[in-house]
Amino acid sequence: MKKIYLIRKLLLIILFSYGTIDVFGLETVNFHTRNNLKTSLVFTSNHSTCFSNLMNENTPNPSLFYHSKNNMHTSKPESLPSKKRSTEKHVVISPINKKKNIHRTASTNIEACINNRLPNVTIPTTGATGIGTPVNLPPGITANWGSNQITITGIPTASGSYPFSIPLTGVTGAKTGTITVSENSIGGTIYGTSTVCTGINGTNLSLSGHFGDIIRWESSTDGFANTTTIASTSTQHNANDLTVTTEYRVIIKNGGCNEVSSSIVKVTVDQAPIGGYISSDTEVCPPQNTTTLTLSAYQGSIEKWQYSTNGFVSVTDISNTSPTLIITNLTSTTEYRAVVKSGTCGDTNSATAKITVSPFTIGGSIVPVNNVCRGTNSRTLILYNYTGEVLRWESSTNGFINVNTINVTTTTHTASNLLETTEYRAIVKSGACSVQISDSVKITVNQPSTGGNLTQNASVCAASNSTNLTLSAFTGNILRWESSTNGFSTVTSIPSTSNSITATNLSVTTEYRVIVESGACSNTTSNTVKIIVSPISVGGLLTKDTNVCTGTNSTELNLTGHLGTILRWEFSTDGFSNITNIANTTSKLMADNLTLDTEYRVVVKSGICNETVSNSIKITTDPLSIGGQLSNDANVCTGTNSTALNVTGFLGTILRWESSTDGFSTVVNIANTTNKLTAINLTETTDYRVVIKSGTCNETRSNSVKIKVIAIPTPIITTNSITHPTCDIAKGSFIISNYNASYTYTFTPASGITQSGANITATPGIYTITATITGICTSDTSTEISINAQPETPTAPTVVTDTITHPTCNTATGSFNIANYNAAYTYTFTPTIISNTNGLVVVNAGTYTIKATLGACTSDASAEVIINAQHETPTTPSVDMDAIIAATCTKATGSFTITNYNTNYSYAFTPNIISNTNGLVVADPGTYTITVTKDVCTSEASEMITINKDTSPETTVTKKKSFCINDLGENEDGHFDLSNLISNYDGSGTWEDTDNSGGLNKNLYTPKDVTLGDYIVTYTLPGDCGKVYQIPINVNDDCGVLGCTAGNIYTSKVLTPNGDGHNDYFVIDGYSEDCGFRIRVKIFNRWGKRIYTSDNYKNNWNGHHDNSGMTIGSNSLLPSGTYYYIIDVINGDMKAITGYIYLGTN
Repeated sequence: MKKIYLIRKLLLIILFSYGTIDVFGLETVNFHTRNNLKTSLVFTSNHSTCFSNLMNENTPNPSLFYHSKNNMHTSKPESLPSKKRSTEKHVVISPINKKKNIHRTASTNIEACINNRLPNVTIPTTGATGIGTPVNLPPGITANWGSNQITITGIPTASGSYPFSIPLTGVTGAKTGTITVSENSIGGTIYGTSTVCTGINGTNLSLSGHFGDIIRWESSTDGFANTTTIASTSTQHNANDLTVTTEYRVIIKNGGCNEVSSSIVKVTVDQAPIGGYISSDTEVCPPQNTTTLTLSAYQGSIEKWQYSTNGFVSVTDISNTSPTLIITNLTSTTEYRAVVKSGTCGDTNSATAKITVSPFTIGGSIVPVNNVCRGTNSRTLILYNYTGEVLRWESSTNGFINVNTINVTTTTHTASNLLETTEYRAIVKSGACSVQISDSVKITVNQPSTGGNLTQNASVCAASNSTNLTLSAFTGNILRWESSTNGFSTVTSIPSTSNSITATNLSVTTEYRVIVESGACSNTTSNTVKIIVSPISVGGLLTKDTNVCTGTNSTELNLTGHLGTILRWEFSTDGFSNITNIANTTSKLMADNLTLDTEYRVVVKSGICNETVSNSIKITTDPLSIGGQLSNDANVCTGTNSTALNVTGFLGTILRWESSTDGFSTVVNIANTTNKLTAINLTETTDYRVVIKSGTCNETRSNSVKIKVIAIPTPIITTNSITHPTCDIAKGSFIISNYNASYTYTFTPASGITQSGANITATPGIYTITATITGICTSDTSTEISINAQPETPTAPTVVTDTITHPTCNTATGSFNIANYNAAYTYTFTPTIISNTNGLVVVNAGTYTIKATLGACTSDASAEVIINAQHETPTTPSVDMDAIIAATCTKATGSFTITNYNTNYSYAFTPNIISNTNGLVVADPGTYTITVTKDVCTSEASEMITINKDTSPETTVTKKKSFCINDLGENEDGHFDLSNLISNYDGSGTWEDTDNSGGLNKNLYTPKDVTLGDYIVTYTLPGDCGKVYQIPINVNDDCGVLGCTAGNIYTSKVLTPNGDGHNDYFVIDGYSEDCGFRIRVKIFNRWGKRIYTSDNYKNNWNGHHDNSGMTIGSNSLLPSGTYYYIIDVINGDMKAITGYIYLGTN
């Protein structure tokens, strides 16, 4: 139990209390964790070791299933050798309350070893009260019951496979399984090569004479004090690339027996030779020298020594097997090595040692160098014509009385940043030969150049000028002076080495500087001084004189061509006798709003040069233009006329007169520059004015006068404006279309006329009109206007109420009489009527009014006449006689549907029915008629409707039954019982061989008596409401394994257990019953809870749980949803079948 506890503890560590697991009696437990990773826990038969493997599998929600080690394929245990039978089981890890429960599956496979005690195996027996006598337990094995579980234990004494059954008492069923007892394991013997060389090698090891499965190979380099596991189950193993002597063995296990070891084989590894190394390289000086070489840290034996003078391109052997070698009086550089060999391995060379023969030392010479400038400086010294290696360089500032060592070993040395003159030399040594000194070289150090200081800046006026420049406080020699007029972007050299020069008659600003150089030092520049040269002042030019209009004016003045700075502007109104300064230093000035003649000029000054002025200009002011006054407006008659016009009080020149007939929107120029104009023979009203201009001032105009030309048009009356008296209005009217309010209008005759502006009202008659302007003109007489007499209007029609009739159920129209009917009138009805016969009016339902018309006059409308609407008579009810549903043996009522059913009607049935739901009528068998009523109207009766009762039996076709003609049947006499295909079979019916196959005897069918083919067998229950079962049968000679593979099996995808005969059961089909399959089915919900189990499934699950794995309330019918199934073919060689089925129970 301690070992079992350790296993359970391991599972708890892996699963974090994810659920439950049963490990008793199992060697491999596979489970699925919540993230759908499949995990296998493998246990050895003695539970001494365990390990876990993780692998990804596309497995659905946690589920319980079995499969073998070979890709979920289960073989019949008795069909395999005992040592090959799978011991693998799969169990569900169910997350139930995170509690640790141990349970056992209904069927158990157990591995055991002959003459070895079987660890206790427990199997839960929920609800049982005990067990009966176990059947077929191996000899030496017993089963006991207690604490609601079976315990199997003992020592098996015979090998073989024992399918056992342990009956339960108190409940139905038995616990079954198989105990496989294996023979003891035999380790066998390993054969292979015994000695190899370390490194790259290969030895083939072969196992023979063993019995059982090869579990693994093992190796060890310390007599199996420590062991390395080799994951190989082959009888062959290649031991490759060994570096140390290694032993090998094989672990064998047969079935449930303990592991044993094969014989041990040792592969001896010779260590590779190690060449070692020779005492360090050395140097000698010719011609006399002696060197001793010693080999150390080698492994193996020394075969010989070798030497070479060309890097072992060519080799000379030395017959010496000692680790010491003495060499004397070498004259050229030579390398040496030893050759070493170890056991079966090849030989190898030692590291090489070189004896270098050095040439005699020569100190050499140093290339001379130039002087340097003190401070930042650098000179590279180069040694040449030397022999040997440079040990160091040396320097001195006092002829090597004192020496400074320089740790530079190259042939060049850079002397930098020297402050005083210094000598240098090199120290040379060739190998083992003595030291020599090179020739020395001197580097002279000069003081740095100093540019000095030039005297201060100066300013001069262009043309005649002179400035003295002097340099002081400089170090070195003056090489030259330099000048520039652009900040030394370009430079002019002055060939003077004096410290003083004079700059004369400069015309542009110029800068000066001095270039100074001290020995080897770089030249430098003094400070710069600037002599600023101002150009002679130039006043420039102002633009020409101009005139402006006094008052509001503006003139822009621009100065051009000046040289120097504008100091100010000046103006004067008296020729510069008096001057006014203007604080403006720009070249532009605006002279605004002048009222007097004014002169302007500009004052300019360049640098230190004298001021000067520009030319002056004059702006002359002109007085404003005045338009003057024209004489008064005038009126004239069209045709011959004359009007004199005169302008007075103007200032300026008359440019022209202007006239216009549209208020000067358009203007006509009149070429007249005098102050008088005569307007003659005008035919339309015209305006006149005069245009005046004073100097540069804008044009202006006099006032305008209007000469109005009057013409009186003849009054015009348009025909379409004339109205005549109507039925309601006694007078007519007309409109004067060219009416003018300033005219006086005269009507002939004057009586009966009423005037309101252009609108004239008149009694019937004939009229003419004239128009007059008082004191001037009268128009021509208009055309005659005629106003007609007023027409007659009829009185309004009347209707006698007692004469009104209304529609009935059978008559669609009503009527009424016009009491004051007059055949001379025309009558109009609103809305339209059916007929009017001498005042008797026939109409449809509605509200009517009447008008009488005589000529153009129509009476007022009559009072409304109301005719009520006709009551609706419903359409006769209709029924689709072909759709009448008869009563049956299982349903006492029939039904029919009213095809023109209207929910607004009342329906009456003769005789009475059971129910009417929106036209779907349910009634007992019989003959019926229907009437329908709305308000006071009722339809005609429908045709007769008959509901019959159908007492014919119900026919059910079972699934097809296939037989091989050679089948022996379910019993030895070759008969098959067809009643097994009929649910609730009671034997009261009659069997019929419908197709006369010859194989039927009551409910028994014998295929061997039948010709190959397809047949129908019928089973009929008695009575009017009986039932007929049709059983399709196929008799064939295909007696192989057709239909006995997993590929033939198919299942239902939907289950709807509502009793309608469709998808009421979960069906597994598609395989031949001749296969003899026994089907185990397990159903799980989406949380992995098992809700149904059957070990011999007969297509009878209808959506109810069986309390095998869980209980869901008192109602065993499961809720709608998707469920997961596992199908095991217990006695078939195929893997488990899994999938989903949808259960609809709502």
